[in-house]
Formats: sequence, C-alpha cells, structure tokens
Amino acid sequence: MYSKFLKHYFIKILLLILTFFSFQYFLNWKIASLIIFIIASHEAGHLFALKKLHLDNIGIFFIPFFGGATIPKEGYKTYFDHVLASIMGPLFGALTALIVAFIYKFTNTPIIGASAFLIMAFNAFNLIPLIPLDGGHILKACLFSLPKLPGRLLFIFINSFLMVVAAFKLGFLYASLVFGLGFMQIFAEVFYSIKRDDPSYPRYKIPTTLIFNPIKLSFKQLCSTVILYFGTLTILFFTFTLTKQILIKNPFHYLN
Repeated sequence: MYSKFLKHYFIKILLLILTFFSFQYFLNWKIASLIIFIIASHEAGHLFALKKLHLDNIGIFFIPFFGGATIPKEGYKTYFDHVLASIMGPLFGALTALIVAFIYKFTNTPIIGASAFLIMAFNAFNLIPLIPLDGGHILKACLFSLPKLPGRLLFIFINSFLMVVAAFKLGFLYASLVFGLGFMQIFAEVFYSIKRDDPSYPRYKIPTTLIFNPIKLSFKQLCSTVILYFGTLTILFFTFTLTKQILIKNPFHYLN
C-alpha cells in the first residue's frame, strides 16, 4: 500500500518535471514556470469540484507538451455535476488572473501584467465549446439534456465545425494531435450514450466513467450553467481590460 502511494506520487512528480522541460525546451524557463502555474491553478479548480461532489479521482496529472488533467475514476451522476466540474477550472483560473491583474495595476510591473494576460488567455481558450476543452464538456452537458437524436447530432455538428476551424487557425498537425483526441472522445461519448440505453449490451464493456446515464439538466440548472459560463467570461474580459496595454508588445516579450 505504501509503495503504491509512493509510486503514484513519483509518477506525478516525474510528469511535472517532464512537462516543465517540454515547455522550457521550446520557450524559456520563465514562460515554462508560468505555464506550470497556470495549469496548476486551473486544475486545482477541477480537483476542488470533484472533491465537493464526492467523486473519486486520480488527482492532477501534468501532460508534457500539452498541459494537465484532473480525471475522475467514476462517471457523473448528473449533467450538472459535469458542468460544475468543468467550469471550476476556468473559474479558478479567471479569479487567479484577476488577482494577478490587480497586483499589476498596483505595481505597474510589466512581467506581472504579461502573466495576468496569459493566465486570462489560457482560461478563455479553455471555454471554447469544443471537446476536449472545458467549454466542450459544458456544451455536451447542455446538448445531451435535449431529446437524444437532435442533441447528439447538434453536438457532433458543432464540434466537427469547430475542429475544422481549429485546423486552419492552429495548423493541421497540431490541431490533429489535440482535437483528434477530442474527436475520439466525442465518438466514445455518443457511442456509449446509445449503448447505455440498450439492455442487451454488456455493462462491463462500458468504461466506468461513462457507465452512468446522467440525469439531464433541469431548466433551473441550465440557467445556472449559463450564468456560470458567462460570469467566468465576464471575469476574464475584465482582466483583459486591466492588462490590454501589455498588447502594445507581445506578452512573451516581458518574459524573456
């Protein structure tokens, strides 16, 4: 038991170090350190939500070249639980960005302003309604609460369209690596959401995180989801207004 505990944290620390050096290799140690901080503050929000929802999880894991993840070991009982777990990452990140932005306004230190701007940008990006981003999971919870066929078709259409846009904007190779994983996740979500309703399909073939058929969002929960989503965007936009003068130069300029 003790050796399993040590192995678990050894892997986490090793992944943290590898993630730092994966970003430091292409950028520099200052930017790599900031990226680690951004990921940690963001994933702490997800971890906080999972603990409050009493969902067993494997904690925060860093992923070299990509970022990080906080993964539950079991499925969400309701789509609103999924919304809360998804939105808390960007919300924690938005609040972190706002605090750093206020420090920048009091100190007028460019490196702090650039840090606040980049924290804001990372969390705003995560709210794009595209799997595997947090915004995509929030959209999924909303659309899967609609009647089955139109909700799933709309989910596939929106994500497919945004993936094509991402491929043109980010470059086909990078978009394929990041959002190709998202497409496989979309397929799994839709496939197993159908199989859950088929009593003849063996339950052991369904992944534990997808075995539950979550309770759909009520109208009140849908309104709460909209408020949380656009409330987080509002905090991020306010942070942008506090730090926009940093854009006179490339924000990375101040971190060289």
